[in-house]
Amino acid sequence: TILQVESVGTHRDVIQGTLNTQATTRVVTRNLVVAPRFAGLDYALLSNQINCSLCHTKIMNMETQYASSGTNNIGLLDQTPIVKIASLRQTDMRVSYTSGMWDAPDTLIGGTFYSRGTFKDQNQNLISGTQLTSEGQLQFFRRDSSIPEKYNKLIGATPVAAAPQDCNLGCSAPQNMYLNYPLTGGVDGELVSDFPLPIYDTNQNRAVDNDEWTQAILETVVDEGVYGKLLGGTKQVYLLSSTNNDWEPGTSIPTTKTYVNDAGATVFKNIIPYTVTNSAIPYTFSDVEFNTYAPGTPALNAKLTAKHGVRGSMILSGTAANPLTVSGSVYVDGDVIISGKIRTSDPTNGPGGKIFARGNIYIVGDLEYDCGGTCDYAHADTIPRLVLAAGGNILIGDYLSTQGATKSDLLNASYIEPSTKKLFPTNAFFPNLTNPGGLQMKVGPVVPFTDPTYMGSWFRSIGGSLSNTGDDVPVSFVATELANYNREEQVFSTAVGTDPQYLPRYYKFRSIDPAFRTTSPTAELIDRYSTGSFTQLANPQWVYTSLSPTGDWVSESFIKQQWINNVENNPDRAFGAPNATSKDPWDTSRTKPLQVDAILYSANSVFALARGNTNVNQDGYNTGGKVGKRSVIAGRLTINGAVVASDMGLFAAGDAPDGTIKPGSNAITNSNGNKQRWSSNNNKDGWVGLHINYDRRAADALPLRGSGLITELLRADNALGNR
Repeated sequence: TILQVESVGTHRDVIQGTLNTQATTRVVTRNLVVAPRFAGLDYALLSNQINCSLCHTKIMNMETQYASSGTNNIGLLDQTPIVKIASLRQTDMRVSYTSGMWDAPDTLIGGTFYSRGTFKDQNQNLISGTQLTSEGQLQFFRRDSSIPEKYNKLIGATPVAAAPQDCNLGCSAPQNMYLNYPLTGGVDGELVSDFPLPIYDTNQNRAVDNDEWTQAILETVVDEGVYGKLLGGTKQVYLLSSTNNDWEPGTSIPTTKTYVNDAGATVFKNIIPYTVTNSAIPYTFSDVEFNTYAPGTPALNAKLTAKHGVRGSMILSGTAANPLTVSGSVYVDGDVIISGKIRTSDPTNGPGGKIFARGNIYIVGDLEYDCGGTCDYAHADTIPRLVLAAGGNILIGDYLSTQGATKSDLLNASYIEPSTKKLFPTNAFFPNLTNPGGLQMKVGPVVPFTDPTYMGSWFRSIGGSLSNTGDDVPVSFVATELANYNREEQVFSTAVGTDPQYLPRYYKFRSIDPAFRTTSPTAELIDRYSTGSFTQLANPQWVYTSLSPTGDWVSESFIKQQWINNVENNPDRAFGAPNATSKDPWDTSRTKPLQVDAILYSANSVFALARGNTNVNQDGYNTGGKVGKRSVIAGRLTINGAVVASDMGLFAAGDAPDGTIKPGSNAITNSNGNKQRWSSNNNKDGWVGLHINYDRRAADALPLRGSGLITELLRADNALGNR
């Protein structure tokens, strides 16, 4: 709804005391946009597609989790707030009864799961509601159904298995789980249908364009009355070096998709590709420099402006001795690499700070609130509140190493996902063209080529299929997830192909690579590039987003080295480290999980990878008896905040299925075993892979334009004159 308000002011002649017919008037006209509130941040976990996120997972209200020290004692959990999670298209879960896996999923949710799509197992077979109940992968603390005023509270301490209601057949509130939850008119509240960019997407092309970025900064300053600030910590910027002081736009690519603009006209959505170049040498901001915004159009060497925010990509970090303080809304015209101790301060909106990255956000270590002492997570109002919002993607942990990486691999910054450009070059089907990597491609019979990066000989036929006679090339977990999400996006976009407005969006691992989808309808994860299970996607009328640093301002090896320095080689995180700050809050005899204190939002993807530290087929699970074979975080991740993104993979396998039983004759493999893991006498918070502790302050932490705000579309102040 657009509300036009016109106000007429007339100057009265004070001497005459009467209204002069020649009095000066001023007319102010304002167009105000009123739109439904985006309720996505009411959820602890929300995505179109949830994959590898519900294995050994516990999702609770943050204050309840910390106040109860992870217990399931009825006296501490009774009448505490529920949490909500939702999947809009598909949830992928492993099931032990079809795979023979002894380490089956076992997720506990203190609230309700809303599903609008399907559940599928690791072979992409549909999982029915009956199977979910009988297998017991999803356990719930029950909601209070006594009176409506208590519907959003928990009751009882003993978890119950999923008992889904299918809203196609009829459903009522309150429930722990809904299937086929409707687009509108849901019995238990509204569920969103899409994920808007954190920067208002004026032309609906699913990308942050230059004018949209500038407008977002101006609107925020008007709304909050201040520019965002960064104090303390380390603040490095790799400046934009483009000639027009912004991302360089390429030729607009027209599409056949349309949208209705703010003037009510139907126009085409056009894709604008950008070229981004940055200085190779970082500049370190002082506190004074960062908080001095240059007005107007900046000079080429400007670092911080009222039009662009930070003109480049940033590396941000804080320590206990020198924490980084985020105040208000900080806009970074590029990517952000962030870790360490964080404080927030925003006098206009309570204890909070926001960082908007036009590109990707990389969390390369613990990102923890600094409270000047021990943070009391049981009382949210006493701790900082950080929002990280990406126009691109959010990556947490060592997402670059391939599957099956050894300890030495994880400590080698050069050991990263092999470039698919070399395996699938764009010139593969053209004669006599040589790749930069030295691979000769010819049309005709199968031609062998060797690449020392891969330590093997490969063959390519005219049709593009691959086979190998040497060492195989593994795929990283994240790369195969991207191929899965691309497959599902293509399936979805085909299903809604007649929709004149839906514009498909696909992922690339690197900007220089093609986009790929998995071709197998039965495969969830692909281990090797040589399987022939990948198909290239190429259509200029689609939107593509990449996980690689925007404009390659730093290398991927640089990002991995930050992770190695902050986590894998951090002496405070070594196994058995004496430092008390590195202890697991749920099991103080062990080192803590990777900790991320933030509300995370992306209109694209959020990926997190917490690699294990032991070989569970050989090592026992006695507390304190771990052998650090791989990552020191031992497959565990704690997020204190919320995670909302179009696509999501939060893989934290944990150490073990429980603290007492190891594989063998006593292994828990059946449905009763899944249910026993969360029984009242077998609480195992110390062994959870993924803790998501919902910060209730997330609900109003990121007011997106078009999400219930009244925002100004156009202001036209007429000059003084007669009327």
